Amino acid sequence: MDTLGLSEEEIEHCIAEEMEAVKKRLKLFRGAKAFPDIKGKTVILIDDGLASGFTMLATIKSMKQREPKEIIVAIPTASSDALERVKPHADKIVCLNIRTGPIFAVADAYKLWYDLEDEEVIDILKTAGLEK
Repeated sequence: MDTLGLSEEEIEHCIAEEMEAVKKRLKLFRGAKAFPDIKGKTVILIDDGLASGFTMLATIKSMKQREPKEIIVAIPTASSDALERVKPHADKIVCLNIRTGPIFAVADAYKLWYDLEDEEVIDILKTAGLEK
């Protein structure tokens, strides 16, 4: 916080904004659909890559509350630091491209990179038969 010059209030405000954004996206993508029952099942968490690993850690923590049999993390690329951070919390990790160095952005590992718009995500879910 000191390095970035942020106050506790500013950080709390950012956290609250992000939590609200996550809630809105969940409602947009899942509608009123209940979360699937994963108790006793193998869960595979997939991401386009891990830069810091903190988002995956939050996801793993959320999934562990639902008592899966095991959690496998599958990512095409990650920083070595992120893998070390996530490793103690997952049962298995599959990563085909491990990057080292002081700075790593997931987009750096791709020839073509762009963020999906919400409408694109909804179209993909519909195509997969997973629409809300």
